Amino acid sequence: KHFLGQVHLTSTNSKINGYLNYMGGKDPSDALVNQVDAIITGTVSSKFSIGYNGTIKIVKPDGGSSDSWWASALYLNYDPTSVFGLTAPKLR
Repeated sequence: KHFLGQVHLTSTNSKINGYLNYMGGKDPSDALVNQVDAIITGTVSSKFSIGYNGTIKIVKPDGGSSDSWWASALYLNYDPTSVFGLTAPKLR
């Protein structure tokens, strides 16, 4: 009952990556659901990277009016070693 899709893009040096995700269909109550999610990551150095995730979801109940919500997050990542890392998220 759902369609899922993902597109992945990367820079020629692989330091910037982007993902665009889509999910759409009907939920168990027959509401039409569409969600789009975008993720972008960037490598600043061997120990520091930054990431962004944003999403929007639209739900239209059968015979009702649509409703939507969105979320956004920014991540700062510091990896001092290959087995230990720290992440500081900023959510909205």
